[in-house]
Amino acid sequence: MLPAPHAVEEDEPEERTVAFRPRLRSRLLLVLWPAFVMAGLLAGLMFAFVDPGSVHDLPGSGESEWSRNAICSLAFLVFWVTTAISSAATLWLVGGLRREREAAPE
Repeated sequence: MLPAPHAVEEDEPEERTVAFRPRLRSRLLLVLWPAFVMAGLLAGLMFAFVDPGSVHDLPGSGESEWSRNAICSLAFLVFWVTTAISSAATLWLVGGLRREREAAPE
């Protein structure tokens, strides 16, 4: 008599769960999208209290020919890069913790 197709023999090894490993595109989206949102919020919050035109008046800034839009754009890009580095570091640290957990004996 043949066993049912769904029957599992006892000699078969247990299936191992495969850890979720996103591809490069997914990792970039995991890092860049939240960083973009936070950079927009930070730039909006900063320029709600600081006039971009008053940046020229800071001591040591000297004369600058940058427009208000250029200053806002530069601040947004600085915030975006900073928060993207923070998000990438978090993703890297989580990957390291996952590797340590997988390597640890049970």
